[in-house]
Amino acid sequence: MIVDCHAHLANPGFFPSEFIDGIIDNLITTIDGSVSTHRRAALRRSYLEAFEDRDCDGLLREMDEAGIERVCLLIIDFEESGFRPKLDLATIFEEHSRIVLAHPDRFVVFAGVDPRKGPKALEFLRRGHADFGFQGLKLYPPCGFMPGSDIVEPLYEYCTKFNLPILVHIGPTVPCFGFEYSTPYALEPAVRRFPHATFILAHGAVKHIEDSISMARYRPNVYLDLSGYQVEYGRETLVDKLNELFEKRVNHKLLWGTDWPIFRMFGGQKTFLSLLTQPFNEGKLAIAPSEFHAIMGTTFCNLTGIQPA
Repeated sequence: MIVDCHAHLANPGFFPSEFIDGIIDNLITTIDGSVSTHRRAALRRSYLEAFEDRDCDGLLREMDEAGIERVCLLIIDFEESGFRPKLDLATIFEEHSRIVLAHPDRFVVFAGVDPRKGPKALEFLRRGHADFGFQGLKLYPPCGFMPGSDIVEPLYEYCTKFNLPILVHIGPTVPCFGFEYSTPYALEPAVRRFPHATFILAHGAVKHIEDSISMARYRPNVYLDLSGYQVEYGRETLVDKLNELFEKRVNHKLLWGTDWPIFRMFGGQKTFLSLLTQPFNEGKLAIAPSEFHAIMGTTFCNLTGIQPA
C-alpha cells in the first residue's frame, strides 16, 4: 500500500491569506527574489488555482494516476495565531469529515488544534476522533506555542490513551510565523514525558536533519516524514541526498509524504512519487526493498492501525 502521510485538503478558506502570501514570498525568494508586482499577482492567482480542490476530485485523480491508495489530510488550526482563515475550525472539521464519509477507503484525517484554546482544544480533538473518526493529531507550533510545553499535555494524554499518532511541524514556514517554535528539540520534553505516545516530525527527514535524525535514532517513539523533499533537494542531487539519509539507520522510522497541495505548482502526485520509485526501480537507492516499501506506506499503516490492501 502506498500512503501519502502528509497532505492537506485544498480549500483556500482553510488558510489565512497571510499564509498564502507567505508561501508566494518564499517561492519568489527561491526563484530570484526580484519579481515584479505584475508577476507576483500572476503567481498568486496560479497558486490559488492549485489550492482549489474542495471535494478532492483533483487529488483523487492524481492518486489514481500514481497508484496511491490513501492520503492523510492534516488540519491546521490557525485561529490562535493572529491570522485567521475565512472558515472557523468547526466548519473545517466538518468539511474534512464530509470528505472521509464520501471516500472512507482513500482518506485519513488528523485533527488539528491549537492547545491555547484550553479545554476547547481537547474537545475539538475528542470530537474529531470520537465523532468524525479522525485518526491522529496535527500540531503547528509556528502559530505561537512550544510543542514541549505543559499547555499541550492534555492533548498528548488523549493521544496516548487512544493510540493516536501526533504529527508536529518541524522547520521553517512562512515569514509571518515564528521559526523558534518548530525545532526538533522544542518537542523533546514532551517526547520524554510521553514515551508511549507516537510523534512524527513533519519534514524531519529534510529539515533540521541532524537533530531530527538524532531524535529518531535515540527516541523510540519518534518518526520522521519526508514531505518537502521534492523542492528541498535539486533533482540532480536527490538520489545522493536520499542515500545519505538511508545510511543514517533510521529507515524504519521514515514515512513518505508530499505536503500536497503546497508544492502543487512543481508537479502532481505521480511526479512526486516517481522521484523516489524510479531511482529505486533502477537500483540507484541504497535501501532494501522491505525498507523502501515500509517508508512508502507500511509504517504509516502500522502507526494508525490501517489495514494494508
